[in-house]
Amino acid sequence: EQLKNYEGEYTFKGAMAMTIKADSGHLLSLIKGQPVVSFKPLNDVEFYNKSNNALIRFEKNDTGAFTGFRLIKGKQEMEWLRTGSGE
Repeated sequence: EQLKNYEGEYTFKGAMAMTIKADSGHLLSLIKGQPVVSFKPLNDVEFYNKSNNALIRFEKNDTGAFTGFRLIKGKQEMEWLRTGSGE
């Protein structure tokens, strides 16, 4: 499944960690102490959560590997960097 490519560990400014997992055609965002959030695919790199009005836009390097994503919620934008694979 293509969504497995997005799975992994991501960090925001080294202070907050998030695990991304693929599940039934969606991506799940798991942050310790917070509820699981499900993101629906919009295209190859963008995923949306309607209840939170949040968009995740993944970024790739020159080899096509995912290096992180931007979490966009309203006017707030957070850059998350990939720190490990989901394996």
